[in-house]
Amino acid sequence: MTVEEGMYTMTDVQTINAKGDVVYELLETTTLEFAEMDSATLEVMLSYYDEVFSAMKESAPEGVEVASSYEDGVYTLQMNLYLENADLKELMDGGYLVGLDAESEEMEAVSFKKTAEGLEATGYTLKE
Repeated sequence: MTVEEGMYTMTDVQTINAKGDVVYELLETTTLEFAEMDSATLEVMLSYYDEVFSAMKESAPEGVEVASSYEDGVYTLQMNLYLENADLKELMDGGYLVGLDAESEEMEAVSFKKTAEGLEATGYTLKE
């Protein structure tokens, strides 16, 4: 999914790794490609995103890894969800699992089909 916000273009790619219909990994890479801007504005933007991503990293539950970097006008966030040993309810409550509803609260595994449908419903394009 790509969104243009004027000051930057955001691209978000999610890779779903599954065995059959059971997802064991969700790997998300979000890039913010900043448009040309003065150094003061860029510094404010980078400081803001550093704070946001630092808070994400600090509050990440077990099974979630978060990393970020900035190089050549592109800010990258990598968030990996390793589901095999994670508390799925905690991930749902934290908003980490897209497209799952209240019926899913008692689930023992994340469905590839439901995850893909949820992502498509929010604007993602499925590629195999």
